[in-house]
Amino acid sequence: MKKIFAVFVLIFSVFLLFAENEPTSGNNNFTSPKQEKSSSLPNDQQTYSRPYLGWGIPAIFIGGLGIAGMIGFSVAAASCYDDFDHMAEWIGFSYAAAFSGLLGTGLIVSGAIFTTIKKPQEPKSVSVNNLSVSPIKNGVYASAGFNF
Repeated sequence: MKKIFAVFVLIFSVFLLFAENEPTSGNNNFTSPKQEKSSSLPNDQQTYSRPYLGWGIPAIFIGGLGIAGMIGFSVAAASCYDDFDHMAEWIGFSYAAAFSGLLGTGLIVSGAIFTTIKKPQEPKSVSVNNLSVSPIKNGVYASAGFNF
């Protein structure tokens, strides 16, 4: 059951990595106002952002530290395994290794999902909202106000 779940998570992660933000249904008669605005740009000018990149990369890094902790706890548990007097330590290290490995794996998968999420960016437009010209003795002062 665990292998099936791991395969499902892997397939889902790969699907998110290569997923497009285009509708897949055959009925494209309805367009929302956001789609109308974004459709004014050609496809090669549409830009995407990754808004959760700031969460994904640290999660992957911390998950890697969790995997490193799992390796360290496993080595410590292996050194205690041969001596019967240290069996309680072996059990503690084994549980710590399992917990650290599961936590690290979960963080790596979550970070990979966060980094693959893409959202289309709204096109940035610049508009002039104020333009003034004032004559002076030696020339002209001009000022312009922009919204962007």
